[in-house]
Amino acid sequence: MASATGTWTGRRGPRAIQTQTLRISFTSKRGAWLQWWTCAFLFWTARIQVGTAGIMVPNHPPLIIAEQAAMLESLYPGRIIIGLGSSVGFTKPVREALRQTVEAKQRFDSDLAQVRNFLLGDAPITLRPHAGPPLFVLAGFRSALSAAKLGLGVILGGPAETQVEAARVYRENFQGTSPVVISSLNIAVAEDEAYARRLLLPEAYAQVLSRSTGVFGALDPDPDLKGLTGQQRERLEQTLANTVYGTPAAVEAKLADIAEKLGVEEFLVTGDMPDREGRAHSEELLAGLDLFIR
Repeated sequence: MASATGTWTGRRGPRAIQTQTLRISFTSKRGAWLQWWTCAFLFWTARIQVGTAGIMVPNHPPLIIAEQAAMLESLYPGRIIIGLGSSVGFTKPVREALRQTVEAKQRFDSDLAQVRNFLLGDAPITLRPHAGPPLFVLAGFRSALSAAKLGLGVILGGPAETQVEAARVYRENFQGTSPVVISSLNIAVAEDEAYARRLLLPEAYAQVLSRSTGVFGALDPDPDLKGLTGQQRERLEQTLANTVYGTPAAVEAKLADIAEKLGVEEFLVTGDMPDREGRAHSEELLAGLDLFIR
């Protein structure tokens, strides 16, 4: 079972963020469902770009990934962004269900290169239709280097501080025409900073518990923090410290600072919030920041 949520924002990316936010939330059991939902959102809209952030490469044969990306690009040219990640199954039973061996993650670089080569037409098999959307690698430090060597774009995750070093390494080692960096962050905006923090708390709480239990449960809108151990509380605060939340003015200042340090013009807003009304309002406030209206 895999789930994905995301909102693309930025000056170079989709302009629709300037007036509205397209909220995408779906759960997918198979790649075909992922393609179906992506097609549905593209059909319902006219200009906004739609991205996968992302497809976990170890879960699928490179040819299947390339075929689906090429099909989407041929149907909606210029509107597809493909994000590719290296994560394997969260637990051993999931990895076994996916038939992943211990080498699955070790093959990421070669599998990534195969996806790129299929889309470029530089492979023993020629895709039909032959179309290649932009490819981005969901990356920390190591994967950023892989993206650089293959001349692909990169979507940096993790704390903003570590993204700075990964962006530097990516640009210094980039082999291609134009390096493109997108910063991925959990962001919540509200008129009250405490409320913005509460929007991000349920997912941070679930992440902390999953490190102890191996289970990522449904998000609790009002998590009980009293049952946390001292170590879990520390992890919770650290997780929230790696997010961006606050009033519109505070969030805009934080994002402007991160954008300058990373040299990015685009952010990928990730994560989920069980408070749907709060999330919708957060996205409206985010879309209205002067930082994104050019």
